[in-house]
Amino acid sequence: MSDGNEGLQWNIAINTETEKGFLGVNLEGMKYSNWPIATFILNEFRNPTICQLKTKLEYPDSVFIRIRRGAWQVQSRPEIVEELLNGSELPILEIDSSTWHTILSEALGCLSKIKGYRGRSKQTVTLKKQPDKGSISRILEVSPHLLIWTPINMAGDISVELKAGVKTLKPAYDWVSNLI
Repeated sequence: MSDGNEGLQWNIAINTETEKGFLGVNLEGMKYSNWPIATFILNEFRNPTICQLKTKLEYPDSVFIRIRRGAWQVQSRPEIVEELLNGSELPILEIDSSTWHTILSEALGCLSKIKGYRGRSKQTVTLKKQPDKGSISRILEVSPHLLIWTPINMAGDISVELKAGVKTLKPAYDWVSNLI
């Protein structure tokens, strides 16, 4: 679930089977108002400030970040093998300037250079759900999606846990907000 904002969003996900949850700051790779994901990536690529964010987080060891590649097939988003940029999701404390530059470079590749990075790019991707005949690679439109998240204890008082999660992620929300 998300707060429904176009652009930067708060979201929560709960896995009812494992009873694990997370609260996140989410920036979709969609048009919205002039492609805010592009503005974020370009600003961070030119002048990286992720290290400054790390110093503002009260509990940086419980904050994770990922930029994923979303593939678009008409209105649906099929799952793809190449989803995670840099191949993984990382604790924010493990992101150094070199890793961040690599992730941002890959994210820019998911946006159309011809359109000034204000639109989806096309890339060859491998669909996860394979037909019986083997893997399928297709050229699809792609765009990057940013998620910064922290786990939420679903066994505790959910109201208290959500407030703690918002407090943990507020500096990340403000950081992204200032870059878009």
